[in-house]
Formats: sequence, structure tokens, C-alpha cells
Amino acid sequence: LPTVERDVLPVFETVRKVNPDIISVALDPEASGPDTHYKVLQIVTEAIRMFEKESGRTDLEILGYR
Repeated sequence: LPTVERDVLPVFETVRKVNPDIISVALDPEASGPDTHYKVLQIVTEAIRMFEKESGRTDLEILGYR
């Protein structure tokens, strides 16, 4: 399972540094594609939550693709 310290914080730091308007992620439901896609989706989701909480931004566009 992904962990906050090992997996989420590096993504959070990158999101903080870049301050994006749009983020895209692969949307493969659990057990339907490469396991890494689902884990990355979990990591990115938590990093975005942390970023929105810290920055107060709620206008990020998240684009999922398959």
C-alpha cells in the first residue's frame, strides 16, 4: 500500500512547486489494469487533497484517461 511519507509527500511537493491548473491521471479501477495505475491514483488523490488544504485552491481540473 502507498504511504504518505514515502509516496504522497514527493508528489505533494511537486504539485506545490508546479502549482498546476490541470492534472491528468490514468483511471483504471482496482484489479482491472496495472496495479501501479490504481496506486498512483491513490497517491495523487491524497497529494491533491493536501495541496488544496494548504493552498486553499479548489479550482484544479483533474482529467482521467483510460
